[in-house]
Amino acid sequence: MAQSSGDDHVVLYPACLDDEGARELVSKLYGWSVDQIKQLPGYDDLNFFIKIKSSSSAECSEFVLKVINSRESGNPDWIQAETDVLLHLTESGIPCPTPVKNLSGDYLSLEEIVDKSGKQPTGLKFIVRMLVFLPGTIVRELYQPGTTVPDKCFYTMGQFLATIDKALLDFQGPSIAPLEKKAREFRWSPNCIPLVRDILWAVTDVEKRKLAEEVLEELETQVAPKMADLRRCVLHTDFNDMNIVRQQDGPAPSETQWHTAGGLDIPANQDSWLGDLGVIDFSDIVYSNLLFDAGNSLAYMMMSQPHGDPLVSGAHFLAGYNSVLPLTSTEMSLLRCCSAARLVQSLVNGLHAYSQHPDNGYVLDTQRTGWNVLERLWSKPNQELLSMWESIAELYRPSMENPPSSSHSKEDTDSSSNSCSIAKITPTLSSKDVKRLLQKLYSVQTQDVRNIREFIAYDDQNFYVLLGGGDSATRVGGQEFVLKVINSEDSADRVAFDMQVAVLRFLTDKGFCCATPVANVQGGFLSLEKMYMNSRGGDCDDQKRCGYFLVFLLTFISGQTISKVSPVPEQLCYDVGVKMAQMDRLLWDFQDIPDSFKDRASSFIWAMESLPRVRNHLDEVKDARRRELAESVFKTFEEEVSPEISTLRKCIIHSDYNDDNILVTKTSSDLRSPESKTNNGDPSPPTKRTKSEPMYGITGVIDFSDIVYSCLVFEIAQAMGLMLYWKASDPTAATAQLLAGFQSVIPLTPEELKVLYTCMVAHVAKELVLGLYNHRLQPENPHITTSQAKGWRYLEELWGDPNGRARVEKLWKDTAAVYKKEPA
Repeated sequence: MAQSSGDDHVVLYPACLDDEGARELVSKLYGWSVDQIKQLPGYDDLNFFIKIKSSSSAECSEFVLKVINSRESGNPDWIQAETDVLLHLTESGIPCPTPVKNLSGDYLSLEEIVDKSGKQPTGLKFIVRMLVFLPGTIVRELYQPGTTVPDKCFYTMGQFLATIDKALLDFQGPSIAPLEKKAREFRWSPNCIPLVRDILWAVTDVEKRKLAEEVLEELETQVAPKMADLRRCVLHTDFNDMNIVRQQDGPAPSETQWHTAGGLDIPANQDSWLGDLGVIDFSDIVYSNLLFDAGNSLAYMMMSQPHGDPLVSGAHFLAGYNSVLPLTSTEMSLLRCCSAARLVQSLVNGLHAYSQHPDNGYVLDTQRTGWNVLERLWSKPNQELLSMWESIAELYRPSMENPPSSSHSKEDTDSSSNSCSIAKITPTLSSKDVKRLLQKLYSVQTQDVRNIREFIAYDDQNFYVLLGGGDSATRVGGQEFVLKVINSEDSADRVAFDMQVAVLRFLTDKGFCCATPVANVQGGFLSLEKMYMNSRGGDCDDQKRCGYFLVFLLTFISGQTISKVSPVPEQLCYDVGVKMAQMDRLLWDFQDIPDSFKDRASSFIWAMESLPRVRNHLDEVKDARRRELAESVFKTFEEEVSPEISTLRKCIIHSDYNDDNILVTKTSSDLRSPESKTNNGDPSPPTKRTKSEPMYGITGVIDFSDIVYSCLVFEIAQAMGLMLYWKASDPTAATAQLLAGFQSVIPLTPEELKVLYTCMVAHVAKELVLGLYNHRLQPENPHITTSQAKGWRYLEELWGDPNGRARVEKLWKDTAAVYKKEPA
């Protein structure tokens, strides 16, 4: 029977094909003799499982023959794009059906299939394709009747979808255009959800129809206006437990092996019995906002928990997703509406399809639980739902009492972020591993590598690479480089590293002294590599140490870090401020900043916007006086600075401008340093030059891994806070010279100057508190606590002394005045 949807007036006909007809198609198009054949469930298309006879020439023996409905067969570009996506995922190591070429060497064939009953028009043609069958058990078939599904299983499925989406973020090419078109026209596309308004008449229950209209209204007013600024990629859009395959052999677990679901007391370390998963049915793929893939699947996962709490089970799924591919705060805030909208789309389309096709019970699959889930989801206020999602995510984060043995970076302290990583794998590559990566990713021959030296790093690996002359150096455009290998957790934040590459390329194009990213053999700058880490390299045979690591190559900048200069000349402090302002002035013009990156500051614990959350770690400060000081600083920041953030100037900022990230070379000596003390011992501004000191020139700024889109005043405030630890004769006076240099290029506004002191001191307090927290997680790492004694002393001087602020702000003002008068 013909089907007509509200979003497309072209009549849809499923192919009329029985088992015998399918056998004939296989023989005609692929030359195989079919041993077994079975029709599989489908919505609009026909799917046949086939097993061919062993005498056939195919490498595999089990396949799925797919015959696309007449309407979608009119869009061969869509089907070809799906083929390209499947090939990409196969190459990326994602278990999925692999397309198979027919006897003509093509993946698709347009065939006329005659309806022998005479009910369909003659001359209809249908796209026919073949996929390798993905063995295993459909996840839904593993559920025990009348028993709640373990929530850890939803977590595992969330991780798997995020792994797929992460691979799809890298998918590029001509197939994007037809998938964008499909997103605008395909009735199951997230972009076409509003079109179900045309068929709401199929919902005969007045209250249910009213609920659907309310969800659609919020989607159109709250989500649609923001879609242009959100991340986009190819989406599966139909990731549910009927399209997920458990690959390992063996029977399903018995009921005694299942854990109770539906509560916050689920052991976070319980093993999921799902194991290795595969994914099928890519017929609904489109190119749209990443958020919709998580939202669609969240809806399906909640419907898959009929005996537990669907909202809690959905939260476990979301925690798993975020542990691999964290959603931004904006995406998280819109997720409830997107998930509810998918439920509306599925429920309304199902009722409409049933009204046209009453003999197809499959189209009513979502009706059993969908309306109940939709009502529960929509009755939960968004803020309450976000809080519940956060509390579930906490179950999977490292316990403070029993921290994991692996290293932790700054991001591990963010117990309030949306990243729910279970563990981090720190790279531990050897020189041999580095040579292998250089050859694979940059075609650098092993014999051309003269020297590899590892730099000290926090939780990544950075290698100095020296090449000899010859073809390798010619290919990569030089001889000295730095190969960066990012830890597995941070590697999940692909957007941040894409921005880092874009910023470095932008700055080098403008002539700024920073490293230049080097293109790899694929023409990109970032490569996500699956590697196993033990004490020194290895193979991926232990999944606990096997992860994905971002790898990229930068040009090497010569020079020594300022941290090796002692004492730091005062003129260099001024020049450092000038250089920072020059960088920020360039970044002021950086355009096309994605909304997902703009949100990074709100979830990145080391960003000033996230400072209020550091209060959660004040218990780490055991000394009562110190805790009182830090609490006072945080309270003042929240009262005086936080309300003004929306009005302050913003741009991309480096946010880690310290003496380890600025390179210099010694140039000469000159009479440049003024007296540093007055008769009463107070710091004084430079007034005359009295002693000879070496001169240094700045050769480069490095380590852009902490860049965020944030307030300009936070850039200078954080740099001044970090400068207190420099090897300067008078660190407080050094902050004045830094500020004077910065303002010689970018004068701060009165509003920025008003909050500068509080921001500087708040940064000091934040570093101290988080340092104590990290030390408890990594007691074997003495680097974390090296600045504690000095830092608390400065905090007492700057915040504990009632006159501290007035004295230091006067110093800043007087120093700036002197530099304005001095000749260059």
